[in-house]
Amino acid sequence: MKNPNFERRLRAMRVYHTNKRGSQFDDGVRVFHRYDEFAADDLSWWDDCQIIVNRRRVMIWWVHPRFKYRNAIEDAAWAAAGPPPGRGDWLAEMRNRPVRKKIGKSRTRIVAYEHGEQSAGYKTYYARLRAEEDRTAAAGIDLIVRPSLSRRTLDWCTGLELCVPVEVRNVAELKALANIGRRLLKSETTLDRLFADYVYGRDEWLAERARRERKGKFSEQLLSMPLAGNLVG
Repeated sequence: MKNPNFERRLRAMRVYHTNKRGSQFDDGVRVFHRYDEFAADDLSWWDDCQIIVNRRRVMIWWVHPRFKYRNAIEDAAWAAAGPPPGRGDWLAEMRNRPVRKKIGKSRTRIVAYEHGEQSAGYKTYYARLRAEEDRTAAAGIDLIVRPSLSRRTLDWCTGLELCVPVEVRNVAELKALANIGRRLLKSETTLDRLFADYVYGRDEWLAERARRERKGKFSEQLLSMPLAGNLVG
């Protein structure tokens, strides 16, 4: 027996795709980002792209297993550092203070705003948090991340959340990722066939330490991320 809600969404996906004929695809892959900031041997963390399967859009949201491992390290550091110091009227502390200029005998005008200083307690807390992040990242944590996927049906596309150990640092590697997503979605292959027995854990994290630390300590790192690009249509 057909599910009316599911069938409605399938129709809506095809209507959306028909109405978005102006979208730009490169060899069947819609590329959203540029990769100018990536070196050939950089570690990659996340990306997304779009493909078409059966006249419907498929959105692929990809992360590398190391991205989940890194997030778990951040969570562990937050837990170890404990809660931040309590605040009274925290909204008032966040407000900017106006800088006024006299423009008459009794009138003033706001010409700028000053940001309030962060309290000593908060400075101490975040210094402790950054130190805990660096300590935890240097030692690693007891966590195993395996390849995974989940699929969901939206009104405009099929969403595929994919965690697999590939690198995406340029358009060619993004297209290879898109092909993996397409094959998985069409049941032409499985994660077990593609990444048999793969796990990402402490050993893999520590083995990549030198490559990560070219960008600084854990608490100072800005992840190599794709730059926003082709977003029209």
